[in-house]
Amino acid sequence: MLKERKGDVDMRRDPGLAATRASLTDQLCEMRRADRAEEMQHSDAVPVADVARTLGLGLNTTYRYLLRGIIPATKVGGRYVVSRDTLKKILLQD
Repeated sequence: MLKERKGDVDMRRDPGLAATRASLTDQLCEMRRADRAEEMQHSDAVPVADVARTLGLGLNTTYRYLLRGIIPATKVGGRYVVSRDTLKKILLQD
């Protein structure tokens, strides 16, 4: 168990702080939902896990290729996605 430091606030004793934290958590969840909805609007967008599976690569290797630009991708809502056309071109090259 962590020791409480001087100046730490116990949220169990401060309902206002607990309510603020809950409100911020709700706002963050709503933002994440909006990001996912935006990502789903890009119907031709393929998630990285599916790209890795399709190409027979590991997830870490796929991310490395994305970051190096070997696999072109865009970042939508904080997540990388690859267009289906790009994935088809990569598959046709092999």
